[in-house]
Amino acid sequence: SYDEMGTVNGETEFDEQSIEELSMEKKLSAEVHTKIFSCATMWHETETEMLQLLKSIMRLDSDQCARRTARNYLHLKDLDYYEYEGHIFFDDATEEDENNEQVPNKFVQQLLGVIDRAATAIHQCPMKIPPPFKTPTPYGGRLTWILPGGNFLIAHIKDKTKIRHKKRWSQVMYMYYLLGYRLFGDLNIIEKLYKRKRKKNSSKNKSKLFKGFGNLLNNMDNKKRIQMENTYLLALDGDVDFRPEAVRLLVDRMKKNKKVGAACGRIHPIGSGPMVWYQKFEYAIGHWLQKAAEHILGCVMCSPGCFSLFRGSALMDDHVLRTYCTKSTEARHYVQYDQGEDRWLCTLLLQEGYRVEYCAA
Repeated sequence: SYDEMGTVNGETEFDEQSIEELSMEKKLSAEVHTKIFSCATMWHETETEMLQLLKSIMRLDSDQCARRTARNYLHLKDLDYYEYEGHIFFDDATEEDENNEQVPNKFVQQLLGVIDRAATAIHQCPMKIPPPFKTPTPYGGRLTWILPGGNFLIAHIKDKTKIRHKKRWSQVMYMYYLLGYRLFGDLNIIEKLYKRKRKKNSSKNKSKLFKGFGNLLNNMDNKKRIQMENTYLLALDGDVDFRPEAVRLLVDRMKKNKKVGAACGRIHPIGSGPMVWYQKFEYAIGHWLQKAAEHILGCVMCSPGCFSLFRGSALMDDHVLRTYCTKSTEARHYVQYDQGEDRWLCTLLLQEGYRVEYCAA
């Protein structure tokens, strides 16, 4: 947009290069669809919590299917159209059997048992999801379902004897997998883009359009950069319940400004008992007062990991994801890196120059 172009003495510079770049940017953006990857991290969730999450995934699948049908067959122009893919990263998901071989544990079996119930509840008719495709992987295994709306749901079964466990490493895994491997095919290409310096007085340096703060995005092919800017990771916990409208509001917030690296919604704890009462009070203070004030006065300091939307290009910028995958070696690292991983990731985004915003609707 024109507000992303440089200004001199309060007036916008409409030089030939800026207009040409803006025209090319709009043309490439029209060819690239918004892509949303929901990434839920699971461990030892109860059956009710799993059912709750799967219902939310089914709602997104149904909403995307309706938009795709209207676009392809009714030829309706949908500004909110998106492509969707669901991922579940299952920590500590294997156990030894009597033959001393690693097999999926009872929590994976529990997930397999509730997926049909989730589809039946959302579509309000008896549903039977076809059995998943099973794929052995270096980190354990992968189960791939085709949902009723035609989208994929992929459960990554992690064997902790083969790959690092805990939530932060699951996040590092899906960020590099979805933003690195899926987009580039070879992670060595990313390292080369990180290390390649921008040439002085090059045309890229004269660009009036925002192309990221580091070397990676500025050295990247324009189409891939725009594709990464329009790729969003929806970070979820294994017990969250949400609606497609909540995701759409976060996407709208991100589309307004390319410098917004993350956006979060208002979280409502559900349930009963003294612990939930305490949580409701804590979340009310944290969201209704603290995050609302931070959003108005500057930008949000911490986007909660249970329901946040992250821009792919912001995560892959030079000093964000590369720093986020630092291995804990001291006691304070476990507190900062592993216990407060959502706050640390947002701090890295803010240090790089991105904004974190809050959408209360």
